Amino acid sequence: MEARTPSIRDVAQAAGVSQQTVSRVLNNHPSVRPSTRADVQQAIERLGYRRNAAARALASKHTNILGATVTNPQMFGPSGALLAIDRAARQAGFWLSVAFIRNQTAADMDDTLHHFLDLGAEGVVVIAPNPATLDAASAMAGKIPMVLATSGQSTLPAVDNDQAAGARAAVEHLIGLGHRRIGHIAGADDEFHATIRQQAWLDALAQAGLEPGPCLRGDWLPASGYAAGRQLLADGDLPTAVFVAND
Repeated sequence: MEARTPSIRDVAQAAGVSQQTVSRVLNNHPSVRPSTRADVQQAIERLGYRRNAAARALASKHTNILGATVTNPQMFGPSGALLAIDRAARQAGFWLSVAFIRNQTAADMDDTLHHFLDLGAEGVVVIAPNPATLDAASAMAGKIPMVLATSGQSTLPAVDNDQAAGARAAVEHLIGLGHRRIGHIAGADDEFHATIRQQAWLDALAQAGLEPGPCLRGDWLPASGYAAGRQLLADGDLPTAVFVAND
């Protein structure tokens, strides 16, 4: 016969306290004496008690789950964002559930958000690097609390790095070194970050009274950067410096 999973009642009996006291220990309530807390924790370890997340959520009306969606998790930027989101969630006492948005359509986003709703997620962070993902997320606004990680314009709450300031600083650094013909290897043409960084390159050159050097486009992957570098060499008439949209 399969062993019965220990319950909070079993812990209370083993520790010689009430179930309410065990609950207070589990919830880190300050009103429990240190000696009592130690007795309860020892009983928990001895019995191998594990909290029932579903029962806890039902009683508290909170699951402490946040959702996050990403379109290209293999890329450094989105994966770094996911790590930061997870770190912030853990610090706030939440766990992160991640879903990959493949088709970047409203229907795909709707399916994903309903999945999070079924999990009882209390909110979702949508990493929206391009207009398709942003539009899909915006169409689903109101179904679940949502924050966007994007450089796109939206009426929803959104956070992002200052893409333009970072790009300008890079180009201005090259100008400060004395370069007067600066080229650019841009990112994917359908992504907000690539568009903003390319425009900042142009703006920094214009402010310095310089004409832009050659511009080639990649797709954020190392192979495309390598191909663009070879193309610059093959074309001849090289710029003296190149601002690249990513590493």
